[in-house]
Amino acid sequence: MRRWAMATMACVILITVMLLAACGGGGIQGDYSYVSGEETMKNLTLSLQDGGKFVLSGDDETMGNVSIQGTYTVKGNTVTLKMMGNGGAEESEPGTYKDGTLTFDEVVWQKK
Repeated sequence: MRRWAMATMACVILITVMLLAACGGGGIQGDYSYVSGEETMKNLTLSLQDGGKFVLSGDDETMGNVSIQGTYTVKGNTVTLKMMGNGGAEESEPGTYKDGTLTFDEVVWQKK
């Protein structure tokens, strides 16, 4: 009986580890700091939140207090941000994610 319980526990642990690996562990969610690219982004933080929501916020010297909200999707290593643009039209910005680094066009963000 004890061997059966140990084998069951080992299977549960193995399945849990496999599920965490498949989900990316901590996932893509979190706060990202500006690394390089468009200078207007240098004082901003990009936050990818649970539930597929993002916030780009901070204080910019020319624009003042910035807070842009929208949604994001992840497909493989492609991350797409969607937000309302000028005139109410939806805009999207595709990028890539690799090893804690997000790159959108030439703007690079690093997970904190």
